[in-house]
Amino acid sequence: MHNDLTGATVAKAVNNGAFVAIVGGGFSAICLAAHLHRQRTAAIDVVVFERATLASGTAFRTSEAAHLLNGPAGNLSAFEDLPDDFADFLADDPAAAEFIEDATPIQRQFVPRTLYKRYLERIVARLRAPSPIGTTVRFVRDEVTDVVPHDGHIDVVLRDGGVARAHHAVLAVGHPSAQALGPRLGERFVIDDPWNAAAIRAIRTDAPVAVIGSGQTASDMVLGLIANGHTGQITLVSRRGLVAQPYIHVDRSITVQRDELPRRLLPLMRWVRSTSRRLAEQGGDWRALINALRPHTQDVWHGFSTFEKRAFLEHLAPFWHMHRTRLPPATAVRMQELRKRGQVRVVAGRIDGASPADDVLELRIRRRGTHALERLPAAAIINCTGPCWDTSDPHNQLVGRLLSSGVVRWDDVRVGIDITPDGTPLDRLGRRDGRLSAIGPIGKGSLLEIIAIRDIRVQCAELASRLVRSRELAQRPAQAPPHDVGTALSPAHAR
Repeated sequence: MHNDLTGATVAKAVNNGAFVAIVGGGFSAICLAAHLHRQRTAAIDVVVFERATLASGTAFRTSEAAHLLNGPAGNLSAFEDLPDDFADFLADDPAAAEFIEDATPIQRQFVPRTLYKRYLERIVARLRAPSPIGTTVRFVRDEVTDVVPHDGHIDVVLRDGGVARAHHAVLAVGHPSAQALGPRLGERFVIDDPWNAAAIRAIRTDAPVAVIGSGQTASDMVLGLIANGHTGQITLVSRRGLVAQPYIHVDRSITVQRDELPRRLLPLMRWVRSTSRRLAEQGGDWRALINALRPHTQDVWHGFSTFEKRAFLEHLAPFWHMHRTRLPPATAVRMQELRKRGQVRVVAGRIDGASPADDVLELRIRRRGTHALERLPAAAIINCTGPCWDTSDPHNQLVGRLLSSGVVRWDDVRVGIDITPDGTPLDRLGRRDGRLSAIGPIGKGSLLEIIAIRDIRVQCAELASRLVRSRELAQRPAQAPPHDVGTALSPAHAR
């Protein structure tokens, strides 16, 4: 078993100003560390700081077999140049055998999310050994409370009192929590963390349940409840009552060139609708068009004005995401069955208030498009409203501190921090510091499409290439790793 390094230990071990500090331990952090480990140009010390267990991000914390990845295995490799890496892992992993169908290529199968956690754990295990040129990756079980740029270096401040001096720091903090409903509706009834398996299992199987949200997380919660034997009514409440579309493999792909796309929001939406209709008339599928837009979405988003971005997020984003992020086929079929038999229903509306009544909370739902209120009794309310950068949330304190100090600033729609297309944060005055980067969902407001594995792995590969080209790091000769500290893994990864 390997013990985690402490902040003080790692500060002493690598305090030479020539290491890359990665803040976070989810997919984004592990993917970047792996890309740095694979490079063959310069030996680099990489230190990953994670306060909890590695590979335990929002998408992969569940152990419920009914919670499936929302993409086929062939799309989910951590490496763009090794597209079958995850599929090959599934073929070799004994734990995956019961979920693999012999009649379908693994690349086209949807498997439980818990298997992706195992895949990330395997990547972490490989990072324990130094690379052929001496790149080392070490893991520190500690919370980063601040990142402070100085002339020539950047300080990573840890909760245990250590300060590690790095050449470059990367914010890879993953998804924030949903905005808490408990304080507003009543802590007794609300489960603000939908991935709290113990809280979900504690719900009475015959109890009426309200799920706030109707996207994939809401569908996962429904299937988790059903897997636990739930027989009570389950109501999904969301502003528009939209449900995610099912994933269907598209045999006929199409290509869209950037110069075909209108530059402004409304003309672009009209173009998407008309092109989808024309594609359907020709026997095609709208999913092919959504797939073809994928390489251009970040560039399109950058071209929008702040007004257009806000209009999109307010009025169009729910429709886009319900078509862009699709349900695994088995999940979609099961949800349709449950709705058809009446155990699950979807209500379009918003919560207008709530009052406790015996052992339930009575929600007042204002139906969309009406002034009428519907009373909805629920013994449990599961919050599936999606990520929100509430800086008063303890999990977001680092981001809040960086915003307060001016090291970073909000993006123009306040759903993340303001970053350049290459992932460099801008400070309060709009200046960029080449020693700080941000990857993954924290840049959603600046890049829009930066939460999917395929988008993040490209971002990580590009950042790794830039880092090894940086003069301070590239000047270090390839060398054997230091022997005074070993790679530190939490117990869950020391297998």
